[in-house]
Amino acid sequence: MSLGSRAPMGECSREQSSGEASCRVCDSETVFLSNARVRAAQRVGEPRDYVVLMDTYSLDDSTDDELLTNLKALVGQANVLTARVLAHLAEVDARGIHRLWACSSLYSYCVYELRMSEDQAARRIAAARAARRFPALFEMIESAAIHLTGVVLLAPHLTDENQEEVLARARFRTKREIQKLVAELSPQPAVPARIVPLSTNPLDLGPRPTMAQFTAALAGPVRDIEPGNVAGGAPVAVAEVLENSPAPERVGGAAGVGNGRGSAWGVQVRGNAPAPARVGGVAG
Repeated sequence: MSLGSRAPMGECSREQSSGEASCRVCDSETVFLSNARVRAAQRVGEPRDYVVLMDTYSLDDSTDDELLTNLKALVGQANVLTARVLAHLAEVDARGIHRLWACSSLYSYCVYELRMSEDQAARRIAAARAARRFPALFEMIESAAIHLTGVVLLAPHLTDENQEEVLARARFRTKREIQKLVAELSPQPAVPARIVPLSTNPLDLGPRPTMAQFTAALAGPVRDIEPGNVAGGAPVAVAEVLENSPAPERVGGAAGVGNGRGSAWGVQVRGNAPAPARVGGVAG
């Protein structure tokens, strides 16, 4: 491979012709390596796959327009994947099959098998259950018309009778605007005025622990989990799953959808900024 040519995201199994990369991992996933970076990598003796991976996440050579456009496209792709994750969570919850992997609840399954944080798991479970009741939420999440926080705020107040009107009013709203909408849907009584005496003898709880002591109390041994999409493994992205369920094309379609300024996020990703595929626990 000549310096400055296109480098495949993996070891190619065929000869390159006419400057194009033919890679057994994915023919379309190639990353352009500048002459300077290739020479620098050769000087320090870095493995080629490491150099390709680092070049994927190094965006120094990208123009401002490329960064802004690609970022919107990637967020649009993330929205599509989020909607699919919620659909899978809702189906796992309905079938109760999280018990097959020794998880007593969907929450413990998300935390210990999908490696989500506690807050991330609770938010996605609530959104998944709401979207299963009102499927229009899947399309709204996919098209960036509503965020997960908005779904969680609205879910307790949605009914079969008001869902169409409420979801129409909630489209592309901020969290604060949705909170105002929730206040209209479920007004709370005014807080009564009252006088509360302040204690002159506060309870003595002893010396407060320092931040170092608090952190040490929570810290445990280093945890390492092998990647793999089986029970007990850390989730890894598999290209075949996404290929078998392609994301809908949202660029240049309906009015107001695209990756330009002021538009909703699309899902088109430019060819010069591919996301690294992780198959079998190895990047690219």
